[in-house]
Amino acid sequence: MEDTKDLSCAVSNLVENVHMWEQRLANAGSEPEVFREAVRETRNALNSVGRAGFRQLGQVCETSADTLLRGGTVYRFKEDSPKGWLTYWGTVMMPRRLFQPDRGGPSWVPLDERCGMVDRFMVPELERATSFLVARLVPAEVEESLAEVLPERPSRTAIQHVLAKVGQCAEDHAAEVEEALEATAPLDPDGDTLVASWDGATVPPPARAGRQARTSRGTARSLGP
Repeated sequence: MEDTKDLSCAVSNLVENVHMWEQRLANAGSEPEVFREAVRETRNALNSVGRAGFRQLGQVCETSADTLLRGGTVYRFKEDSPKGWLTYWGTVMMPRRLFQPDRGGPSWVPLDERCGMVDRFMVPELERATSFLVARLVPAEVEESLAEVLPERPSRTAIQHVLAKVGQCAEDHAAEVEEALEATAPLDPDGDTLVASWDGATVPPPARAGRQARTSRGTARSLGP
């Protein structure tokens, strides 16, 4: 109920904010700066709605059980382990439940698995956007760019972590990445061939079925003196 109230309050604040600015902007003497201020405050209100909605959706994925079976091992609830997740609307503090086997061992947070947030600080969608930027800019520039579009920018350390994660994934699946790249831009076997040479002598192309291979003098033009 508390999460639902948070979302309802955020939506109500958004509506009140828009109505308030409607009245102010209706004045004939409104300046462009006033409109820009209205947009900024409306964006802040929308971000509040986004955070409340995200948190409510995440809480639906939480378990209320005290014991869970995983891989043949019984895990028992140990403690609450809240963690901040960076979303497009800012950081959302998620009150996660942490489990651990009775005999000890690595802990387990079921909510992380259900929400795709295992070993993550940024939500996958934001990680993906960051990865695209990292491919074109250095981490410092990525940080500055995201600061212009997000209410809270990820730290440079978090950006470098995403870079390392993407790089490791590419190395682990190098063959699959190569196949995917070839599939998106296959070579055309019937395409034209450009041959350049300094002395006019080139290696003749392979013969095609049913056709005699031409000589190098008939297939290439000398670019040399």
